[in-house]
Amino acid sequence: MFKAGRERLYLAIILLASFIVRLIPSRNLSFAGNDAYVHHDIVMRIVTEGPGIVSHDIPSLMGLKAYAYPPLFHLIASALYTVSRSDAVFFLLPAFFGTAAVLVIYMISLEISGNHEQSLLSALLFSMTPSFVTRTSTFMPESLGILLFTGILWMIVRYIKTVPGTRISITLSLEGF
Repeated sequence: MFKAGRERLYLAIILLASFIVRLIPSRNLSFAGNDAYVHHDIVMRIVTEGPGIVSHDIPSLMGLKAYAYPPLFHLIASALYTVSRSDAVFFLLPAFFGTAAVLVIYMISLEISGNHEQSLLSALLFSMTPSFVTRTSTFMPESLGILLFTGILWMIVRYIKTVPGTRISITLSLEGF
């Protein structure tokens, strides 16, 4: 069986490595890709002109129109930038969201399996998946979206465990299929 102290140490190492890997594209303090410039511009416009520039059109607010993004990511970034007045927000925020999503994946795996070794392996594999690293290392709303999506998955798993007569391992792993 796994010792609680070693589990926490390994999880901390995985989270630290995940955070550092996400900082690599911004090592020169320049944005990777054109999308990051667009989102930086939106945040700076919110900071200088106020939150009134956010669209009031409901489909646009929900991201249902072409090139429309839900404003939560931009509002969080603009609030942090307003408080800190540092460009580091644009490089640290997506890395923080991506690392938090890795922690949530660990919690989901622990809820499903109850096995710390499997949960650590799940977190490690998820943290280094190339497409996930790409989406959570550049200043784009996808980093917050992935964190919120994994959070929703965690809540669904926790809910399924409360349904009487449901064994989570059979439900999610399709044992005996």
